[in-house]
Amino acid sequence: MIFYKFAPILALVLLTVIVEKSHAQPKNSYQIGANWYCNNGYKRSGDQCVKFKVPANAWVQGSQWYCNIGFKKVNNSCKEMTPAEKQQQLKNLAIQRARAKYCELDGATTDSGKDVTGECYMYSDKYGELEGAETEDGKSVSGECYRYSERYAELEGAETENGESVSGECYFYNL
Repeated sequence: MIFYKFAPILALVLLTVIVEKSHAQPKNSYQIGANWYCNNGYKRSGDQCVKFKVPANAWVQGSQWYCNIGFKKVNNSCKEMTPAEKQQQLKNLAIQRARAKYCELDGATTDSGKDVTGECYMYSDKYGELEGAETEDGKSVSGECYRYSERYAELEGAETENGESVSGECYFYNL
């Protein structure tokens, strides 16, 4: 008699365990919130993470592989480039890195609402310093920039020569 009394509760507990097991995080994955993602070098296949083949002279990011510098993707492998191709690749990389060193002020204003124009020179991956920044009436602006995403940096401690605070962002146009 007691079994029949608790049978619905027992069935609910078993069903919960089965449902939780079917949504369990697989091996070679990590979880953020309610979602799981495959580790580097693994890709999602149904409800599991499967290791994928990475060719020689390649590196992995997430579920993708990329050829090392001096190599190019040919089908499922990385083949060495010709000297001319290597030279062009290095030239292109240098241009990309140089462009990533400067960002242009975008929507920056003083506390009193004056527009501020100029650039920020990034002296590291995350931090930079204002260069040639000034208000619409010609007052110079100094301060730093903090890069918080691939395309944006935020002004930090920026102020006019009179000490008025400046806020806004800096945008990397040429990435």
